[in-house]
Amino acid sequence: IRTSQPIWIESPAAYIEDGTLSKPLLDTTNSQSLAALPLWIEGRVVGAIGISFAEARMFSREDRTFMLTLAGQCAQAIARARLYEAELEARAAAEAAERAKDESLALLDTLLDAAPVALGFIDRTFRYIRMNTALAEIHGVRADQELGRTLGEVVPLLAPRLEQIV
Repeated sequence: IRTSQPIWIESPAAYIEDGTLSKPLLDTTNSQSLAALPLWIEGRVVGAIGISFAEARMFSREDRTFMLTLAGQCAQAIARARLYEAELEARAAAEAAERAKDESLALLDTLLDAAPVALGFIDRTFRYIRMNTALAEIHGVRADQELGRTLGEVVPLLAPRLEQIV
């Protein structure tokens, strides 16, 4: 990983000559040859994969190409797993935000209904998006009947003045 280059060790003697791998590695793995390949994701090395062989062997061009391709596929799998994990985290965050929004709206509705004064909320197009019972009673309707209607539809005489204020 330090050099970002593949390491091809084709015999036990090459372990010592190479200098990048330690003799204890040879002893603990019982390997006679080894390929250590960097895993590249988006232009940087994020890990390595090691392939060891019980017998010493020369790595042909085809062997090296195959192992490098395998390392590339492994890196892609890691990248996809990271993307999947990020997507799950984003989804969980979005769901938590949706729950928080719903809780806030429920609290707002509770406060609106408990308010002793007439209150209503309008959007940028002057349509009612929330209205409490006190305001609806002034209009002589249920609150849900006025939702989506404009100020001009609900209070035609007051709408021009209210729209200038808002």
